[in-house]
Amino acid sequence: MSYSEAGRTYETMITHLQQPNDQNIDIVQSWRDSQLAAVVMMFVSNPQYCGIASGIGVSAGGAYALTDISCVPNQTFAHEIGHLAGARHDNDATQSPFAYGHGYVDTQQAFRTIMAVGTSCGNCARLNRWSTIEQTEPSTGRPLGNASFSNNTAVLRLRATSFRDFLTPSPVSFVSQVNYGAGQRPRFSWQGVSGATNYTAFRCETSSWGGSSCASLSFSYSSSGNTFQVEDLMRTLSGAYPPCAKQGRYYVTSFHPVDGIAQPSFSQPVVCLQ
Repeated sequence: MSYSEAGRTYETMITHLQQPNDQNIDIVQSWRDSQLAAVVMMFVSNPQYCGIASGIGVSAGGAYALTDISCVPNQTFAHEIGHLAGARHDNDATQSPFAYGHGYVDTQQAFRTIMAVGTSCGNCARLNRWSTIEQTEPSTGRPLGNASFSNNTAVLRLRATSFRDFLTPSPVSFVSQVNYGAGQRPRFSWQGVSGATNYTAFRCETSSWGGSSCASLSFSYSSSGNTFQVEDLMRTLSGAYPPCAKQGRYYVTSFHPVDGIAQPSFSQPVVCLQ
């Protein structure tokens, strides 16, 4: 990737990194989409800071940060990820998004955790540890945090699911019900999901006596460009419109290639089956 840092501040560079279609390293957006990257981190060589995050407690659109390459050994990479998750410095009194989401400094033993800055301890050593109430400092047994102000592990655990979901492709969106004709196979189509490796179709049925069941389909599957189509090989349409004695609704899930999760889809309208 070609990008000149000359004369640019961290604030300018992170705007270029995050902003699409501004003629500055726009390729990053397509890279992120193609790799389903939860977070984008760019390494720079700029002594202005050790790093910067686009925000504190961000959503997917704000998950961007910069790290000076010389500061990587000082846990700056993890530090900026912490900001994105919602963690703050030890000397930041701000109580949102988490009152307990701050770094921790032990001035007696002169150490600090990942989110702590060195101003209150003479730039003491930064441990590769998050502030926490679940562990102690290995060599001294001293606390690494407290429940009210310095418990970054609780922040990270709480945000873990939302960070994972930054990778989630958009749900499948049905675009048409191809036919409702009596005696014909139910067919439907949808637009492909970016990053999905395959799809699974389901039929859920309800009967006049109140029974219901869902099953994956034995289906004929085809695609044209970014449009996919399924035909249910085991059912035919009655030609009636709901409400009816035997109703069916079709669903499709898209398979996520990174964490293996099948993402829920929208469903087709209810149809009447024979």
